[in-house]
Amino acid sequence: MTILKQSTKTLTAIAIAVFVICSALALPALAQTPTSTSKPTPAPNFHITADPTSLTIVAGTKHTVAITLASQTKFAGKVLTSAQTSNVGIVAKMPPAVLFQKGTTSVTTTLTIAVSAKTLPGHYKVLVAAMGGPLSHSVVIDVKVISKP
Repeated sequence: MTILKQSTKTLTAIAIAVFVICSALALPALAQTPTSTSKPTPAPNFHITADPTSLTIVAGTKHTVAITLASQTKFAGKVLTSAQTSNVGIVAKMPPAVLFQKGTTSVTTTLTIAVSAKTLPGHYKVLVAAMGGPLSHSVVIDVKVISKP
């Protein structure tokens, strides 16, 4: 019984300490009054699109896809890009980076998808990723490989 009373006292003391700390942390935030009724400005961002997002390629040939990075809320800076495929017989190449100059609304680059003549017919994926600072976005391109006629 003594251990139970002591455990209860300890838990009560911990609960009070947690409440006091949380209250102290919350009070400054609650005390602030808004200086304006306008909405805060969204953080700079960008998004990525591919055209086309689905294509058919004959084994042993290649095809290009337009990759567009569009600025949202005045994004500016360097964006690293990469492309990865779901099959070793498919190679996807594109420039490793694009640069958004201040005031630029979009940048388009070319992705080249080459399919080996030995690649079996089927459906495959190409993932295009773009990373600028803490931001990361991607787009998936569906590739249907068909054999040579």
